[in-house]
Amino acid sequence: MVCDFQIDTVEPVDEKFMFLELIGSLMYATSVSRPVISYSVCYLSRFLNKPTEQLWKSRKRVLRYLQQTQYLCLTFIPSPDDKLVCYSDSNWAGDKLDR
Repeated sequence: MVCDFQIDTVEPVDEKFMFLELIGSLMYATSVSRPVISYSVCYLSRFLNKPTEQLWKSRKRVLRYLQQTQYLCLTFIPSPDDKLVCYSDSNWAGDKLDR
């Protein structure tokens, strides 16, 4: 998702319920199995009250990403220390000052 995303409010969409349903499904996928899309889903969920065609296309892009990466998964390998070590880069590249 590009950080300089500009919302075009000229093209409203009539079917607001579809947007709510899709974002709810994506949030579920984010919390259960796909934490990679959490930034995109949270960003798109900011605009639930004013859905536009541009936002609909962005949400479809997230769905295409999920379809293309459906066979990728998280793998946990046991370590001898019995410690779980995690690294996350949720939006480090979005910081324009310190990328």
